[in-house]
Amino acid sequence: DRARRVGEIAAAAFEVRRGLDACARRDSASREAAAATAADKDRRAQWRQLEQTIGKLRQGNVQRAWQETGREFMRLAHVDEHQRRIVAYSFTPTELQKVFTSVEAICTEVIDGFCERGEVDLVEVLSQPFPLLIICDMMGIPRSEFKTVLDATNVILSGGDPEFVGEDGGIEAFLNAGMSLAALMGELIEERRSNPTDDLTSKLIHNQLPEDLLTPAEMTSLFVLLAVAGNDTTRTAISHGVNLLSKNPDQRALWQADVEGVTQGAVEEIVRVASPVTFMRRTATGDVSLAGEQFHEGDKFVMFYGAANRDP
Repeated sequence: DRARRVGEIAAAAFEVRRGLDACARRDSASREAAAATAADKDRRAQWRQLEQTIGKLRQGNVQRAWQETGREFMRLAHVDEHQRRIVAYSFTPTELQKVFTSVEAICTEVIDGFCERGEVDLVEVLSQPFPLLIICDMMGIPRSEFKTVLDATNVILSGGDPEFVGEDGGIEAFLNAGMSLAALMGELIEERRSNPTDDLTSKLIHNQLPEDLLTPAEMTSLFVLLAVAGNDTTRTAISHGVNLLSKNPDQRALWQADVEGVTQGAVEEIVRVASPVTFMRRTATGDVSLAGEQFHEGDKFVMFYGAANRDP
């Protein structure tokens, strides 16, 4: 949820900032602020709302500020149901095979990069770069921007850890990280409009479905969600998986003896034990009776994956 929220807020804030810059240029050219359009005024109001929210954050009211920011900007970057259809349409069997081939090539590249270095930090050399490189290559993000994406996702995933956001970071660091990803994706979208390639971004822009294309804000939100949520869960599962195999050499031997037969079950078991997603909260959209209990619209539900996976 936090990854989606940051992605939507960042995409919306970036679009607001870009629109605000555009209307400022028009104001300067015409020298008549009164000529600003209703959309320009709306963007100014939205940006003032964001600045007021950040002000609340500086005063320590983090929970309320997050709620207000979410309400204000999630509507601007709302992801319709058609996003799933458009993305699914882009993943035909042929396209999926290209992804598998890319994954194998990146895996080889990453392992070759550290296998002869002796002792290394596994997270730094494998768990961290491997899934993010796959996502970046799939979307068409150039390798030169990999560190930008890595640093931004680490901030978003940090939970406010000073190691990543600094002593004076806070929520502004989250927003800045999200907006840096949004800006990067915005530039890529403009490039792919005129110069499409074989990446997912080009396919989302130039899809052949008889329905509306994804907006830049929707594509940006999708990228932030992939880069943050998709990256973090895989990073955590890889790290826990290698650690578990090192502590259970008999299980590692079983896997090595029958890679084809054991892999699917082994991956599922690693995800179960590691539980990369600790919990997920949802809000009831209506009154419902569940397991003999009555719940009402607005009630919160929390699913603790670690507990469910271990059946305490």
